[in-house]
Amino acid sequence: MTMITRRDFIIRTGTLLLGLGVGEALLSQLTNPQVAAATPGNSQHPILVVVQLTGGNDGVNTLIPHASGLYYDNRPTIGLQQKQVLALNKDIGLHPSLSGLFGMYQQGKVAVIQGVGYPNPDRSHFRSMDIWHTADPTTHAKNGWLGRYLQDTKKQGDNPVRALEIGSSLSLAMTAADVSVPCIQQITSYRLARDPELLASFKRMYQLDDDAALSSIKVKGNNLILSVEKIQQLQEEAKGYPATNFGQDLATAATIIKGGLGTEVIYTQLGSFDDHAGENNNHPFLLQELDQAIRYFYEDLRKGGWSNRVVLLLFSEFGRRLKENGSGGTDHGTAGPVFMIGDRVKGGLYGEYPSLAALDEGDLRYTMDFRSIYASVIDGYLGGAHKNVLGQTYETLPIFRTGS
Repeated sequence: MTMITRRDFIIRTGTLLLGLGVGEALLSQLTNPQVAAATPGNSQHPILVVVQLTGGNDGVNTLIPHASGLYYDNRPTIGLQQKQVLALNKDIGLHPSLSGLFGMYQQGKVAVIQGVGYPNPDRSHFRSMDIWHTADPTTHAKNGWLGRYLQDTKKQGDNPVRALEIGSSLSLAMTAADVSVPCIQQITSYRLARDPELLASFKRMYQLDDDAALSSIKVKGNNLILSVEKIQQLQEEAKGYPATNFGQDLATAATIIKGGLGTEVIYTQLGSFDDHAGENNNHPFLLQELDQAIRYFYEDLRKGGWSNRVVLLLFSEFGRRLKENGSGGTDHGTAGPVFMIGDRVKGGLYGEYPSLAALDEGDLRYTMDFRSIYASVIDGYLGGAHKNVLGQTYETLPIFRTGS
Protein backbone atom coordinates (compact mmCIF):
# COMPACT_ATOMS: atom_id res chain seq x y z
CA MET A 1 0.00 0.00 0.00
CA THR A 2 1.30 3.47 -0.91
CA MET A 3 1.91 5.63 2.14
CA ILE A 4 0.84 9.26 2.19
CA THR A 5 3.07 11.98 3.66
CA ARG A 6 2.39 13.63 6.99
CA ARG A 7 1.72 16.91 5.19
CA ASP A 8 -0.84 15.24 2.92
CA PHE A 9 -2.44 13.59 5.90
CA ILE A 10 -2.86 16.91 7.75
CA ILE A 11 -4.28 18.65 4.71
CA ARG A 12 -6.65 15.85 3.79
CA THR A 13 -7.71 15.21 7.38
CA GLY A 14 -8.52 18.88 7.84
CA THR A 15 -10.70 18.76 4.76
CA LEU A 16 -12.60 15.65 5.79
CA LEU A 17 -13.20 16.97 9.31
CA LEU A 18 -14.76 20.11 7.82
CA GLY A 19 -16.91 17.86 5.66
CA LEU A 20 -18.34 15.76 8.44
CA GLY A 21 -21.56 17.79 8.32
CA VAL A 22 -22.04 17.85 12.09
CA GLY A 23 -21.56 20.57 14.67
CA GLU A 24 -18.62 20.70 17.03
CA ALA A 25 -20.89 19.75 19.91
CA LEU A 26 -22.07 16.58 18.19
CA LEU A 27 -18.50 15.64 17.33
CA SER A 28 -17.35 16.16 20.92
CA GLN A 29 -20.14 13.93 22.24
CA LEU A 30 -19.47 11.19 19.73
CA THR A 31 -15.79 11.18 20.69
CA ASN A 32 -16.53 11.07 24.41
CA PRO A 33 -14.96 7.90 25.85
CA GLN A 34 -17.97 7.56 28.15
CA VAL A 35 -20.41 7.08 25.26
CA ALA A 36 -21.15 3.36 25.58
CA ALA A 37 -23.05 1.00 23.35
CA ALA A 38 -26.62 2.19 23.64
CA THR A 39 -29.46 0.09 24.91
CA PRO A 40 -32.91 1.27 25.99
CA GLY A 41 -32.17 0.16 29.53
CA ASN A 42 -29.29 2.58 30.12
CA SER A 43 -31.11 5.63 28.73
CA GLN A 44 -34.09 6.43 30.92
CA HIS A 45 -34.67 10.06 29.99
CA PRO A 46 -37.72 10.98 27.89
CA ILE A 47 -37.14 12.08 24.31
CA LEU A 48 -39.34 14.66 22.60
CA VAL A 49 -39.41 14.83 18.79
CA VAL A 50 -41.09 18.02 17.55
CA VAL A 51 -42.46 18.02 13.99
CA GLN A 52 -43.33 21.45 12.64
CA LEU A 53 -45.90 21.34 9.82
CA THR A 54 -44.69 24.47 8.10
CA GLY A 55 -46.98 26.66 6.02
CA GLY A 56 -50.25 26.42 7.93
CA ASN A 57 -51.72 22.93 7.77
CA ASP A 58 -55.42 22.75 6.90
CA GLY A 59 -56.69 21.37 10.18
CA VAL A 60 -60.28 21.14 8.91
CA ASN A 61 -59.21 18.66 6.23
CA THR A 62 -56.90 16.87 8.67
CA LEU A 63 -59.35 16.41 11.52
CA ILE A 64 -62.58 16.39 9.54
CA PRO A 65 -66.07 17.23 10.92
CA HIS A 66 -67.63 14.65 8.62
CA ALA A 67 -71.11 14.85 10.18
CA SER A 68 -71.46 18.61 9.64
CA GLY A 69 -73.44 19.96 6.72
CA LEU A 70 -71.61 23.28 7.14
CA TYR A 71 -68.35 21.52 6.34
CA TYR A 72 -69.66 20.36 2.96
CA ASP A 73 -71.44 23.66 2.27
CA ASN A 74 -68.16 25.56 2.69
CA ARG A 75 -66.00 23.02 0.87
CA PRO A 76 -67.88 21.81 -2.20
CA THR A 77 -64.73 20.78 -4.13
CA ILE A 78 -62.11 20.03 -1.47
CA GLY A 79 -64.32 18.47 1.20
CA LEU A 80 -63.73 14.76 1.89
CA GLN A 81 -66.70 12.48 1.39
CA GLN A 82 -67.99 11.00 4.61
CA LYS A 83 -67.27 7.46 3.45
CA GLN A 84 -63.59 8.39 2.90
CA VAL A 85 -63.04 9.74 6.39
CA LEU A 86 -61.35 7.54 9.01
CA ALA A 87 -63.95 8.10 11.70
CA LEU A 88 -62.76 8.65 15.27
CA ASN A 89 -66.35 9.01 16.41
CA LYS A 90 -69.72 9.88 14.87
CA ASP A 91 -68.72 13.51 14.36
CA ILE A 92 -65.05 13.76 13.41
CA GLY A 93 -62.36 11.67 11.75
CA LEU A 94 -58.95 11.72 10.11
CA HIS A 95 -58.01 12.31 6.51
CA PRO A 96 -57.72 8.99 4.62
CA SER A 97 -54.01 9.68 4.02
CA LEU A 98 -53.45 9.26 7.77
CA SER A 99 -54.19 5.55 7.94
CA GLY A 100 -51.06 4.85 10.01
CA LEU A 101 -51.96 7.47 12.63
CA PHE A 102 -55.52 6.14 12.60
CA GLY A 103 -54.25 2.66 13.47
CA MET A 104 -52.09 4.07 16.25
CA TYR A 105 -55.05 6.08 17.53
CA GLN A 106 -57.06 2.88 17.76
CA GLN A 107 -54.20 1.43 19.83
CA GLY A 108 -54.40 4.38 22.25
CA LYS A 109 -51.10 5.93 21.15
CA VAL A 110 -52.33 9.20 19.60
CA ALA A 111 -53.76 12.18 21.45
CA VAL A 112 -55.60 14.68 19.24
CA ILE A 113 -55.97 18.12 20.79
CA GLN A 114 -58.72 20.06 19.02
CA GLY A 115 -59.05 23.76 18.25
CA VAL A 116 -55.58 24.86 19.32
CA GLY A 117 -54.63 28.51 18.91
CA TYR A 118 -53.94 31.73 20.79
CA PRO A 119 -55.64 35.09 21.53
CA ASN A 120 -55.72 37.77 18.82
CA PRO A 121 -54.46 35.43 16.08
CA ASP A 122 -51.96 36.66 13.50
CA ARG A 123 -52.27 35.25 9.98
CA SER A 124 -48.69 36.01 8.99
CA HIS A 125 -46.60 32.85 8.64
CA PHE A 126 -43.57 34.55 10.18
CA ARG A 127 -45.27 36.23 13.11
CA SER A 128 -47.49 33.26 13.95
CA MET A 129 -44.52 30.89 13.83
CA ASP A 130 -42.58 33.20 16.12
CA ILE A 131 -45.51 33.14 18.54
CA TRP A 132 -45.57 29.34 18.57
CA HIS A 133 -41.78 29.21 18.89
CA THR A 134 -41.58 31.66 21.79
CA ALA A 135 -44.94 30.85 23.46
CA ASP A 136 -45.48 34.61 23.60
CA PRO A 137 -48.33 36.15 21.55
CA THR A 138 -47.85 39.69 22.89
CA THR A 139 -44.16 40.61 22.65
CA HIS A 140 -41.41 39.84 20.16
CA ALA A 141 -39.46 37.50 22.43
CA LYS A 142 -35.94 36.46 21.43
CA ASN A 143 -35.83 33.09 23.21
CA GLY A 144 -37.80 29.96 22.33
CA TRP A 145 -39.86 27.81 24.65
CA LEU A 146 -37.65 24.75 24.23
CA GLY A 147 -34.52 26.87 24.57
CA ARG A 148 -35.85 28.26 27.85
CA TYR A 149 -36.70 24.75 29.02
CA LEU A 150 -33.13 23.63 28.26
CA GLN A 151 -31.80 26.70 30.03
CA ASP A 152 -34.00 26.17 33.11
CA THR A 153 -32.97 22.53 33.46
CA LYS A 154 -29.33 22.95 32.48
CA LYS A 155 -26.74 21.27 34.67
CA GLN A 156 -23.00 21.72 34.95
CA GLY A 157 -21.27 19.59 32.35
CA ASP A 158 -24.51 19.25 30.39
CA ASN A 159 -24.59 17.01 27.35
CA PRO A 160 -23.60 19.17 24.32
CA VAL A 161 -26.14 17.32 22.18
CA ARG A 162 -28.94 17.27 24.69
CA ALA A 163 -31.00 18.93 21.98
CA LEU A 164 -30.46 19.25 18.24
CA GLU A 165 -32.29 20.25 15.10
CA ILE A 166 -32.41 18.32 11.85
CA GLY A 167 -32.37 20.90 9.08
CA SER A 168 -30.39 23.73 7.55
CA SER A 169 -30.99 26.38 10.23
CA LEU A 170 -31.89 26.59 13.91
CA SER A 171 -35.49 27.39 14.83
CA LEU A 172 -36.30 30.17 17.26
CA ALA A 173 -38.01 27.56 19.45
CA MET A 174 -34.59 26.08 20.27
CA THR A 175 -32.74 29.30 21.13
CA ALA A 176 -31.94 30.81 24.53
CA ALA A 177 -29.06 32.51 26.29
CA ASP A 178 -26.25 30.13 27.26
CA VAL A 179 -27.87 27.29 25.30
CA SER A 180 -26.06 25.84 22.30
CA VAL A 181 -28.03 23.54 20.02
CA PRO A 182 -26.29 21.93 17.02
CA CYS A 183 -28.08 21.79 13.69
CA ILE A 184 -27.39 18.92 11.28
CA GLN A 185 -28.84 18.14 7.87
CA GLN A 186 -28.14 14.43 7.69
CA ILE A 187 -26.11 12.00 9.73
CA THR A 188 -25.07 10.06 6.62
CA SER A 189 -22.41 12.76 6.11
CA TYR A 190 -20.77 11.69 9.38
CA ARG A 191 -17.82 9.70 8.07
CA LEU A 192 -14.04 9.87 8.29
CA ALA A 193 -13.17 9.42 4.64
CA ARG A 194 -14.18 7.76 1.40
CA ASP A 195 -10.50 7.18 0.64
CA PRO A 196 -9.50 3.73 2.07
CA GLU A 197 -5.82 4.74 2.07
CA LEU A 198 -6.49 7.81 4.17
CA LEU A 199 -8.73 5.89 6.55
CA ALA A 200 -6.10 3.17 7.04
CA SER A 201 -3.45 5.81 7.79
CA PHE A 202 -5.78 7.52 10.25
CA LYS A 203 -6.39 4.26 12.11
CA ARG A 204 -2.65 3.48 12.28
CA MET A 205 -1.84 6.95 13.59
CA TYR A 206 -4.34 6.65 16.44
CA GLN A 207 -3.63 3.09 17.55
CA LEU A 208 -3.20 3.02 21.30
CA ASP A 209 0.29 2.27 22.65
CA ASP A 210 2.56 3.16 25.58
CA ASP A 211 3.36 6.70 24.38
CA ALA A 212 2.11 8.66 27.42
CA ALA A 213 2.70 12.05 25.78
CA LEU A 214 0.21 11.30 23.03
CA SER A 215 -2.16 9.02 24.95
CA SER A 216 -4.99 11.56 25.42
CA ILE A 217 -4.86 12.58 21.75
CA LYS A 218 -4.83 8.95 20.65
CA VAL A 219 -7.76 8.09 22.91
CA LYS A 220 -9.82 10.86 21.29
CA GLY A 221 -8.81 9.81 17.81
CA ASN A 222 -9.50 6.17 18.52
CA ASN A 223 -12.90 7.00 19.98
CA LEU A 224 -13.68 9.09 16.91
CA ILE A 225 -13.01 6.03 14.74
CA LEU A 226 -15.18 3.85 16.98
CA SER A 227 -18.00 6.41 17.02
CA VAL A 228 -18.01 6.62 13.23
CA GLU A 229 -18.20 2.85 12.97
CA LYS A 230 -21.02 2.83 15.52
CA ILE A 231 -23.03 5.47 13.68
CA GLN A 232 -22.39 3.77 10.32
CA GLN A 233 -23.74 0.52 11.78
CA LEU A 234 -26.87 2.32 13.00
CA GLN A 235 -27.33 3.81 9.55
CA GLU A 236 -27.52 0.29 8.17
CA GLU A 237 -30.22 -0.51 10.72
CA ALA A 238 -32.15 2.62 9.69
CA LYS A 239 -32.53 1.49 6.08
CA GLY A 240 -36.05 1.05 4.83
CA TYR A 241 -37.35 4.48 5.77
CA PRO A 242 -39.32 6.32 3.07
CA ALA A 243 -37.01 8.05 0.59
CA THR A 244 -38.76 11.39 1.12
CA ASN A 245 -36.91 14.24 2.80
CA PHE A 246 -39.05 13.90 5.91
CA GLY A 247 -38.63 10.14 5.94
CA GLN A 248 -34.86 10.59 5.91
CA ASP A 249 -35.09 13.21 8.66
CA LEU A 250 -36.85 10.69 10.90
CA ALA A 251 -34.29 8.06 9.91
CA THR A 252 -31.64 10.49 11.17
CA ALA A 253 -33.62 11.06 14.36
CA ALA A 254 -33.89 7.32 14.95
CA THR A 255 -30.14 6.90 14.40
CA ILE A 256 -29.42 9.60 16.97
CA ILE A 257 -31.82 8.07 19.49
CA LYS A 258 -30.49 4.53 19.09
CA GLY A 259 -26.93 5.83 19.07
CA GLY A 260 -27.25 6.63 22.78
CA LEU A 261 -26.01 10.21 22.54
CA GLY A 262 -28.29 11.28 25.38
CA THR A 263 -30.30 13.62 23.14
CA GLU A 264 -33.60 14.64 24.76
CA VAL A 265 -35.12 17.05 22.22
CA ILE A 266 -35.05 16.69 18.43
CA TYR A 267 -36.67 19.29 16.18
CA THR A 268 -37.56 18.85 12.52
CA GLN A 269 -40.20 19.99 10.04
CA LEU A 270 -42.26 19.11 7.00
CA GLY A 271 -43.72 21.58 4.49
CA SER A 272 -45.12 23.32 2.67
CA PHE A 273 -48.75 23.22 3.76
CA ASP A 274 -49.57 26.67 2.34
CA ASP A 275 -52.41 25.47 0.10
CA HIS A 276 -53.89 28.64 -1.38
CA ALA A 277 -54.60 26.80 -4.64
CA GLY A 278 -55.07 23.21 -5.76
CA GLU A 279 -55.23 21.80 -2.26
CA ASN A 280 -56.39 18.43 -3.56
CA ASN A 281 -53.12 18.16 -5.49
CA ASN A 282 -50.87 18.80 -2.47
CA HIS A 283 -52.44 18.27 0.93
CA PRO A 284 -53.23 14.53 0.67
CA PHE A 285 -49.69 13.75 -0.43
CA LEU A 286 -48.07 15.79 2.36
CA LEU A 287 -50.24 14.02 4.91
CA GLN A 288 -49.30 10.69 3.35
CA GLU A 289 -45.60 11.60 3.55
CA LEU A 290 -46.07 12.53 7.20
CA ASP A 291 -48.02 9.37 7.97
CA GLN A 292 -45.67 6.90 6.28
CA ALA A 293 -42.56 8.33 7.92
CA ILE A 294 -44.08 8.43 11.41
CA ARG A 295 -45.42 4.90 11.05
CA TYR A 296 -41.98 3.56 10.09
CA PHE A 297 -40.24 5.64 12.77
CA TYR A 298 -42.50 4.30 15.51
CA GLU A 299 -42.19 0.67 14.38
CA ASP A 300 -38.41 1.02 14.12
CA LEU A 301 -38.18 2.30 17.70
CA ARG A 302 -40.71 -0.24 18.97
CA LYS A 303 -38.74 -3.16 17.58
CA GLY A 304 -35.60 -1.84 19.26
CA GLY A 305 -37.29 -1.25 22.60
CA TRP A 306 -37.11 2.55 22.39
CA SER A 307 -40.71 3.53 21.71
CA ASN A 308 -41.59 3.97 25.38
CA ARG A 309 -38.95 6.74 25.59
CA VAL A 310 -40.11 8.82 22.61
CA VAL A 311 -43.08 11.14 22.08
CA LEU A 312 -43.79 13.14 18.92
CA LEU A 313 -45.44 16.57 18.98
CA LEU A 314 -47.00 17.69 15.68
CA PHE A 315 -48.11 21.31 15.24
CA SER A 316 -48.57 24.01 12.60
CA GLU A 317 -48.39 27.79 12.98
CA PHE A 318 -52.10 28.17 12.14
CA GLY A 319 -54.97 26.38 10.44
CA ARG A 320 -56.92 27.44 7.34
CA ARG A 321 -60.23 29.23 6.84
CA LEU A 322 -63.36 27.11 6.79
CA LYS A 323 -64.55 28.24 3.37
CA GLU A 324 -62.53 27.17 0.34
CA ASN A 325 -61.42 29.93 -2.02
CA GLY A 326 -61.95 30.26 -5.76
CA SER A 327 -58.68 28.47 -6.57
CA GLY A 328 -59.56 25.17 -4.97
CA GLY A 329 -57.50 26.01 -1.90
CA THR A 330 -57.81 27.58 1.53
CA ASP A 331 -56.46 30.83 2.91
CA HIS A 332 -54.67 31.51 6.20
CA GLY A 333 -56.82 30.82 9.23
CA THR A 334 -56.45 30.38 12.95
CA ALA A 335 -57.14 27.31 15.09
CA GLY A 336 -56.13 23.75 14.19
CA PRO A 337 -55.40 20.35 15.75
CA VAL A 338 -52.18 19.30 17.50
CA PHE A 339 -51.11 15.66 17.73
CA MET A 340 -49.13 13.86 20.43
CA ILE A 341 -47.93 10.36 19.48
CA GLY A 342 -46.18 7.59 21.44
CA ASP A 343 -46.42 4.80 24.00
CA ARG A 344 -46.37 7.32 26.86
CA VAL A 345 -49.38 9.16 25.40
CA LYS A 346 -52.90 8.63 26.70
CA GLY A 347 -54.66 8.43 23.38
CA GLY A 348 -57.98 10.04 22.60
CA LEU A 349 -59.62 13.36 21.83
CA TYR A 350 -58.90 16.40 23.98
CA GLY A 351 -60.61 19.75 23.98
CA GLU A 352 -63.54 20.85 21.86
CA TYR A 353 -63.85 21.07 18.07
CA PRO A 354 -64.43 24.75 17.14
CA SER A 355 -67.94 25.63 16.07
CA LEU A 356 -68.43 25.85 12.30
CA ALA A 357 -71.43 28.13 12.86
CA ALA A 358 -69.89 30.71 15.21
CA LEU A 359 -66.87 31.88 13.21
CA ASP A 360 -64.56 34.81 13.82
CA GLU A 361 -64.81 36.65 10.48
CA GLY A 362 -64.65 33.36 8.63
CA ASP A 363 -62.11 31.71 10.93
CA LEU A 364 -62.44 29.05 13.58
CA ARG A 365 -62.34 30.34 17.14
CA TYR A 366 -59.68 28.56 19.16
CA THR A 367 -60.86 26.47 22.10
CA MET A 368 -57.46 25.44 23.52
CA ASP A 369 -54.51 27.72 24.26
CA PHE A 370 -51.35 26.22 22.74
CA ARG A 371 -49.42 27.08 25.89
CA SER A 372 -51.48 24.51 27.78
CA ILE A 373 -49.98 21.87 25.49
CA TYR A 374 -46.47 23.14 26.13
CA ALA A 375 -47.19 23.18 29.87
CA SER A 376 -48.45 19.61 29.68
CA VAL A 377 -45.34 18.47 27.80
CA ILE A 378 -42.94 20.23 30.18
CA ASP A 379 -44.61 19.07 33.40
CA GLY A 380 -46.13 15.74 32.44
CA TYR A 381 -43.46 14.35 30.13
CA LEU A 382 -40.13 16.17 30.28
CA GLY A 383 -40.25 16.56 34.05
CA GLY A 384 -39.72 20.32 34.17
CA ALA A 385 -41.67 23.22 35.66
CA HIS A 386 -43.69 25.02 33.02
CA LYS A 387 -44.15 28.23 35.00
CA ASN A 388 -40.38 28.76 34.93
CA VAL A 389 -40.39 28.32 31.15
CA LEU A 390 -43.64 30.00 30.14
CA GLY A 391 -43.67 32.76 32.75
CA GLN A 392 -47.07 31.93 34.23
CA THR A 393 -49.29 28.99 35.04
CA TYR A 394 -51.48 27.31 32.44
CA GLU A 395 -53.97 24.49 32.58
CA THR A 396 -52.36 21.13 31.89
CA LEU A 397 -53.91 18.14 30.16
CA PRO A 398 -53.66 14.53 31.37
CA ILE A 399 -52.06 13.45 28.08
CA PHE A 400 -49.21 11.32 29.43
CA ARG A 401 -48.91 8.00 31.21
CA THR A 402 -46.72 7.92 34.28
CA GLY A 403 -43.76 5.62 34.70
CA SER A 404 -41.58 3.93 32.08
